Amino acid sequence: MRTFMKFVIVLSLLLPVVALAKGDGVGFSMEGTVTNISVSGESIHFTFTGTFRISQFHGLQSSVVEIDCKRGVSATVSQGDPFFAMSSDGRAGALRPQVELLKILKAAVKHSRVVKFELYDVKMAVGKGKNYGDFTLLDAAVVRATDADLR
Repeated sequence: MRTFMKFVIVLSLLLPVVALAKGDGVGFSMEGTVTNISVSGESIHFTFTGTFRISQFHGLQSSVVEIDCKRGVSATVSQGDPFFAMSSDGRAGALRPQVELLKILKAAVKHSRVVKFELYDVKMAVGKGKNYGDFTLLDAAVVRATDADLR
């Protein structure tokens, strides 16, 4: 019975966010490339170039705000618990231990790969003054990230 319950929990975490969005909620995701990785404790800092998405779900309807990060933005993330490495097409995934996100990001930098992230506990900032409009991902936990090497 325990094994079955673990299987159900893991399976539910692998479902796309849209399938879980039958009520109200907000989802955060990123898709793009990373460079300039550094690590401080459990936090991974990097420059993100791509698109940051905020999705709002209301019943069966959803709306998406896309933030253009194509000029590169500062980002800080940590590996969530649980954390799933996903295939590039999102059809398969595997529960991964700590430090696996860092390995995925380093491989993505080495091979110039695009990475897709699903995030929670997101903290972000939009600058003002001379940095008016600049976007920064201050902190977020990553629950899923694509791993091109996942087989």
